[in-house]
Amino acid sequence: MRYSLLTRMLILSCIVLFTSRLVAQTPAIDSLNYTKGIQQAVALYQQFVEPSAGLYNGNEYIDYSFTIEKGSPFFMLDAFTPGTVLYDGVVYDKVPMQYDMVEGKLVVKDPYGIYKFALINERVSAFSLMGHQFVRLVEPTSGKSVITTGFYDVLYDGNVQLYKSEKRKIEETISISEGIKRNVVGAAYFYLRKDNNFYEINNKSALLSLFQNKKKDVQQFIRKNKLDLRKDRDNAYTRIAAYYDSINR
Repeated sequence: MRYSLLTRMLILSCIVLFTSRLVAQTPAIDSLNYTKGIQQAVALYQQFVEPSAGLYNGNEYIDYSFTIEKGSPFFMLDAFTPGTVLYDGVVYDKVPMQYDMVEGKLVVKDPYGIYKFALINERVSAFSLMGHQFVRLVEPTSGKSVITTGFYDVLYDGNVQLYKSEKRKIEETISISEGIKRNVVGAAYFYLRKDNNFYEINNKSALLSLFQNKKKDVQQFIRKNKLDLRKDRDNAYTRIAAYYDSINR
């Protein structure tokens, strides 16, 4: 069932009014209770009107994965998996979604499982999927930056932040015997944010150069824990960033 904008507003107003009266029954009302009341009102509204109704305002997504011979355009799994997304300032939980890393789009299904929609990137602030937290970073308009606008996997979030960006693309090969074959290939890039500046990390030297004040300590930590900065960069970089944060106080 779909509701007009006026009906939606009336429903939300009634729920908010009802919730605020429940909160007002307690003698001491603090900001936390008020915030919880509003959150409950929004949740009730979303459940009453349509499940995650505000999500379905993107373009229809056409699945092309069946044309791929090797590799996958999607993050980790090809199947839709429940996740959480912050969209237009509203948190939507347990949303079946896929992250297309070739097109850089977050894909969701409509409530009836008939259509697939690509959410509007500019409205997606963050999302979590299969234990990974993604945020949308925007390339600065002034000056040069090593990052480009897109979604980044947050590997560590402390006084320094570590991000991973996996770029995937489709490569086509043509042969007389097999025709056109389409394969997905990709590469991972890592970035450290320190003192509000972004730095690309492409090797051990680049990483250590950012930790000059604790360089010897970090080198000892790497040797002691036998970290592999070539074959296991996700784990190694994350542990190093967390260790540097713990000693740089």
